Amino acid sequence: MARCAFLYSALLVAILGIVESQRPAMWKIEKDLNDGKAKLMMTPNVLSGVLFMTLFLLIGLSGLTCLLGVQTPFSFGDEKNPIKPLNMNKQY
Repeated sequence: MARCAFLYSALLVAILGIVESQRPAMWKIEKDLNDGKAKLMMTPNVLSGVLFMTLFLLIGLSGLTCLLGVQTPFSFGDEKNPIKPLNMNKQY
């Protein structure tokens, strides 16, 4: 199942790349970036920070939900074999 999803994703990316590369002209923002009239709104450093923070939040939230989902039983054992607490005897 995962192999099919990976293949479909790769095929979609390839098709989008082919379609995007056949544009006849540049967009206005691309011309402005080449001419120096506009600047990038997101630098590589900012983008790497955003990606790192997204990854950190994803891992943190999944870990937190796993920790909060742990459920312990109210008592260990069952009706036939209850687990009794240890007897504490005084040793003189």
